[in-house]
Amino acid sequence: MPAIVLSVNSLQKYYYLVKPLIHIIFLSLLIPVSVVAQNKKANLEYLPSGQNLNDQLTSAISYTDTLQVVEEVSKNINALHKAGFLLSRVNGVTQLSDSSFTIEIFTGPRFEWVSLSSGNLNEEIQSRVSFKERSYTQKPFRLDQVGKLYDRILSYGENNGYPFASISLDSVKVRENTISASLQFQPGPLITFDSLIIKGDSFVKKSWLEAYLDIRPGEPFSQTSIDNIDRRLKRLSFARLTEVPVIVFKNEKAEITLTLEKVKTNRIDGIIGFLPNEKADGSTLITGQFEMALNNLFNSGKALDVHWQSLKPESQLLELSYFHRNLFYSPLDFESSFYLLKEDSTFINRKGLISFHYQPSLHDISFFTRLESSRSLSTQSEQRADVSDFNINYYGLRHEYTDITDTKVPRGIATHLELAVGSKKIRNIDNLPPEIINQVDSRSAQYNIQGSINPLLRLSNSFGTSIRLTGAKIFNDNLFLNDLYRVGGLQSLRGFNENFFFAEQFLTANLEVRLHYDETSYLFVFYDQAYLSY
Repeated sequence: MPAIVLSVNSLQKYYYLVKPLIHIIFLSLLIPVSVVAQNKKANLEYLPSGQNLNDQLTSAISYTDTLQVVEEVSKNINALHKAGFLLSRVNGVTQLSDSSFTIEIFTGPRFEWVSLSSGNLNEEIQSRVSFKERSYTQKPFRLDQVGKLYDRILSYGENNGYPFASISLDSVKVRENTISASLQFQPGPLITFDSLIIKGDSFVKKSWLEAYLDIRPGEPFSQTSIDNIDRRLKRLSFARLTEVPVIVFKNEKAEITLTLEKVKTNRIDGIIGFLPNEKADGSTLITGQFEMALNNLFNSGKALDVHWQSLKPESQLLELSYFHRNLFYSPLDFESSFYLLKEDSTFINRKGLISFHYQPSLHDISFFTRLESSRSLSTQSEQRADVSDFNINYYGLRHEYTDITDTKVPRGIATHLELAVGSKKIRNIDNLPPEIINQVDSRSAQYNIQGSINPLLRLSNSFGTSIRLTGAKIFNDNLFLNDLYRVGGLQSLRGFNENFFFAEQFLTANLEVRLHYDETSYLFVFYDQAYLSY
């Protein structure tokens, strides 16, 4: 019995801490040596028989190498220990013939909890790790359950300023096949974050980077923040981590050193063209496109994007967006944008968006409000039945998930889902053609759903594929031409002009096969297909 008390009392992590190494060594000495033999078979017999054992336990092993038998028997004994059969071990080996033998495994009794008390765990820790004493009262003893409890307690400690915490069982009592104990938590010293040290190019404010990485001087140490450093820095297009972060603990403080390299990502480009205007003799039509992307404004991760396009007479597109990371040094990001689309002399659409983002782990969750308005450019005598004046005020939620490896041939997945509900008001309804006035509600609810999924697959060291599915739908019985989605162009359906199609609902599929010839460049062939309806 003393051996049992010692083994249970020394549990720190999972079942392998009581892995029967001596029994496995003993087993390897007893099994008849067979390195190249074929059609060998080992039978496993569990004693005493008649017990309700795990159905996943192996009863027979076909092998060509005796090491296969040792590994399989070790796996079975570990499974028995996890299920509460703490005394299970190899009992002996009996040779039946040149090609088969039997291994006897003594399972022993299944242990049960009498009780596991909280010991010195305070109520906050018990609540955070979901510990309830009733879950360990008159219940089967399971090493994996105890191991997971230990993991949760230690995880709580290392994320709340106690990275050197330990947990053990105290006051262990074993009577026959029952166990009672209490938890003993040793937090160790309280560790707080020291100032962040940045080596390399000086292109980011330290105070902003501390807020972005959630490493704030004076706050309790958090292992999760440390684990997320690499992932969060990869989200910044203008910075690259060139060395593994260095963490030094001294004087009950954690000092983190990062070596960063600046990446040039700012971009300004444009083109302008002059063409004869066919609609006005002697005049000149100016067409063009302009794009500007500025990252890390004021050395604090802010971004500004401008996109202007005028490719058709009397038509133009303007998009402005501003992204502010860690608003007031909080975990929230702020985004605002403006969109304007003028469709020749038919209508003009405007959209304004305000959004707040929260990015835990690989997820990006945002709440937004978007105001949309559209005005017909036709005179009252030219009023069209498929265009109306309206205002819509949307409220919605957006979720994005990105898990893509940063390698020469990226692989992973990115998803996006957006749900919005809005209140729509049609203005100047009396100006619509008489035949449709009675068919239109001036006020109605309008719903919008958009989503995409983009898996990246690695085919070889140089080849990869990108498959992107994008879909959207508007729900409303009072839809006009200027309500609809615009599809076509480089971002959706290549081979067609920008915003060529109108659609109430659509689904586009984009397939690319890519040849990556260096870290940042690739050649590709593509196939695009779309389903649209209006």
